[in-house]
Amino acid sequence: MSDKPVIDPNPKKLPDILASLPAGTPIVMLNLLRFKEKAIYKDGEADYSGREAYQKYSDVAFGKVRGVGGEMVWKGKALACLLYTSPSPRDRG
Repeated sequence: MSDKPVIDPNPKKLPDILASLPAGTPIVMLNLLRFKEKAIYKDGEADYSGREAYQKYSDVAFGKVRGVGGEMVWKGKALACLLYTSPSPRDRG
């Protein structure tokens, strides 16, 4: 468990939030990510970084998002941070 603060939304609230929006309202998701030096899985450490592991996941996930009409709107590097004491080379938003 990390000693850093975490934003963990309640997924049970999502249906009510979606129902309250007018039809066709775009939905934007923002992921603030922090990567480990080495990716760690249930069966141990990988021979690649957490950033590389996320890229492998993203290659599949973004294909699925595009398949239902979604798109990536923005991708960038965190230069400052309000939730953590300082940005790390591992941070990406």
